[in-house]
Amino acid sequence: MIAISRRWMSDYTADLKSSASLRIVAFVWASMLLVAFGLVYRYGTRTLPQNDEVWLLYGSGPGIHIDWLWKTWAEHRIPLAKLIWKGTLQFTNYDFRAGNFLTVLGLSAIAGLMLWTANKIRSRTILADTFFPLAIQGRCDLCE
Repeated sequence: MIAISRRWMSDYTADLKSSASLRIVAFVWASMLLVAFGLVYRYGTRTLPQNDEVWLLYGSGPGIHIDWLWKTWAEHRIPLAKLIWKGTLQFTNYDFRAGNFLTVLGLSAIAGLMLWTANKIRSRTILADTFFPLAIQGRCDLCE
């Protein structure tokens, strides 16, 4: 005899709630990503460095040099961040918005990873998961 599992009506409504929650959470995540991209595109500067970027460029010269990478900045040595930043600038022909776009993508990826992890732990998505994109991607002052 073959055992056929019976699903109760509450199981179907739970699946529908989870599906609706997943759609709402995905919509919030995607809209936060698009808003952040729009802010960077509209208000980011293409040709002028902002705030600390001026001091990071000071003494860098053309190309990437080990002396510049190891030089202290605000009493810290940040060679990996300088390497990523300068490489991105050279790749985009010194479009200073590229670093901001990269930051937005990184924050969005972190929020997406947190959503995925919460879904795997609980085996469903709930509306409270919108906290992750709102908390992580909602900090647009980090994008500037």
